[in-house]
Amino acid sequence: MPPGNVWCEMTERYAFQAGLKFLSSTEAKAPTGRESNGLIYIGDRNVIGFHDKQIVESGISWLEHKLLEVKERNTAFCFVKEMGYGLKKEI
Repeated sequence: MPPGNVWCEMTERYAFQAGLKFLSSTEAKAPTGRESNGLIYIGDRNVIGFHDKQIVESGISWLEHKLLEVKERNTAFCFVKEMGYGLKKEI
């Protein structure tokens, strides 16, 4: 999505026409499992969202710390795309 998680229906339609299947954003803007213009939303409820910039600025130890926090909760790791295909099976 464009910077700032700002998009409109036209953005979604173009994304779907270009072959995208999932839209990942904040839970408030993209409630997990909701469909819109052919895309399935994946909110950040179960996601560690970060950008490469954060790793550059804070170092690898920052990411390692984030991953350890989640691992302690007996959580599996996957890509957002894998979450989307799991949701698609449920819908």
